[in-house]
Amino acid sequence: LDEKGDLYMIQSVGRDITDLKLLEIALRDSRHHFETLISNLPGLVYRCEANFDWHTRYISEQVEALTGYMPEDFVAGRIHFSILMLPEWREIIFDEVQKAVAENRPFELIYQIQHRAGDLRWVWERGRAVAPYLDEPEGVYLEGFITDITEQKRAEEVLLQSQKAESLGVLAGGIAHDFNNLLVAILGQSSLALRRSSDNDPVRKPLNKVVQAAKRAANLTRQLLAYSGQKQLQAQPLDINALIQENVDLLQVAVAHRVELVLDLATDLPPILADAGQIQQIVMNLVLNAVEAIGDKIGTVWVHTAVVNISPSEAIPSRWMDHPLTPGRFARLQVRDNGAGMSHETLERIFDPFFTTKFTGRGLGLSAVVGIMNSHRGSLDVSSTLGEGTTFTLLFPVHVYYDEVSPSVLNGGDDNDEDGCPLSTTDPNQFTGTILIIDDEPLVREAVRDMLSDTPLQILEAASGFSGLDLFITHRDTIRLILLDVSMPQLSGYDTLLRLREIDAHVPIVLSSGYQNVQPDISPEDLGTLINDFIHKPYQPQQLYHTLGQILT
Repeated sequence: LDEKGDLYMIQSVGRDITDLKLLEIALRDSRHHFETLISNLPGLVYRCEANFDWHTRYISEQVEALTGYMPEDFVAGRIHFSILMLPEWREIIFDEVQKAVAENRPFELIYQIQHRAGDLRWVWERGRAVAPYLDEPEGVYLEGFITDITEQKRAEEVLLQSQKAESLGVLAGGIAHDFNNLLVAILGQSSLALRRSSDNDPVRKPLNKVVQAAKRAANLTRQLLAYSGQKQLQAQPLDINALIQENVDLLQVAVAHRVELVLDLATDLPPILADAGQIQQIVMNLVLNAVEAIGDKIGTVWVHTAVVNISPSEAIPSRWMDHPLTPGRFARLQVRDNGAGMSHETLERIFDPFFTTKFTGRGLGLSAVVGIMNSHRGSLDVSSTLGEGTTFTLLFPVHVYYDEVSPSVLNGGDDNDEDGCPLSTTDPNQFTGTILIIDDEPLVREAVRDMLSDTPLQILEAASGFSGLDLFITHRDTIRLILLDVSMPQLSGYDTLLRLREIDAHVPIVLSSGYQNVQPDISPEDLGTLINDFIHKPYQPQQLYHTLGQILT
């Protein structure tokens, strides 16, 4: 400025800041790329102080989807991530983070948080301690990544439930198979003793008790086999509505006077291919459970049927089934009550074998339902709310494939007594020739031999498929029938069957087992042409006579 204060000269210094500007542009681009990268991650990125509240310095926008809160809520300190952690996890997480900071290593955590809406989420977190930035006070900071793994945990839970059910099913099936072999001996020998005793023999009364106890044991094995999904199916076209209506009187008796039974049955329900006895067992179990859930109160049990179409997007696996639901047309059966409902903990365990909320009972009812639905390639779901009631939903495919022998081969007629034993007038004294028994269980072979000891039959016994083949080759000209066990070590009954048919295509063969487990390389149709009949363990003398009589006479 001059003496008057007017501007008369400008002095300036110029400096080339091109490099600085390029750095700023590069920094801006880098930040933009970083933010774009962060926004595309399947989880959130954070930077926070390593104190108990984990005060947030930065958190990415994905936090809103995971927690329901905005990023600014965390940065402004209105909400802390530690508050969202379930109390039982908080101290464990804090201790692990502090330990990782002290050891200068990354930490990795899986825990639960509560969303703003109230639902729980499983999250996976990985992070480590970092130095403060220039604009941050001294201290320890954490940087890390958190992602939602709720669906993954649910899938793991479904898989674990499926594996547990499969393991228990294998165990149950194995126990039932071995138990059925024992029952063949118990029922066979005690029934023989009854046949050979006079009407006034004092031993008849205890023998009858043995037979009745063995039959009850056989019923228990049927429940075990139903749970394991290995029970022999008598699959026939079945109208679920007709079955319910035929049993409505029995259901009314089961329903207490304080409970109303309401049937809502679809008029256009198509038939399914199913075992009527097992479907009846399902309906009775579910109705009885519904009545017990209502307790001493006044309530209602609804039995509802409908036709539903499942699209591919709806065909998700049921957590209790060992197979995915195939898209298509289904007959739906629902049993609903307005009883006490179940807690989440109870709902998680209701299909476990031997789990029961009652003071007494075997606890096989609902686990058997799982096995039956698996056998029928169906689907099962249950929903329940405490104080409001429970709904069981079952889906039966209208068109299904069964890994079972054709009912015409297995049923062997409908003329049975009240215990399911054939009412045969066949005289076993008419049996002639030689039969070959191939069974790895000595008690079964002994029982069959004793059952046939009063007949003119000659008995050959083999303890394995290999020895059975050797005996058949040696005595082929005299053997009139082979009684072949399905489940044997080394060479299974099915492998033995195929080798026998390679030797002789016409010798009569009767399969015998406590359960049916057709191998994938033998279709039901082919198996039906390879065998002449099937006898289900445990069996009594009159059942054995009936089966053999169809062939030998």
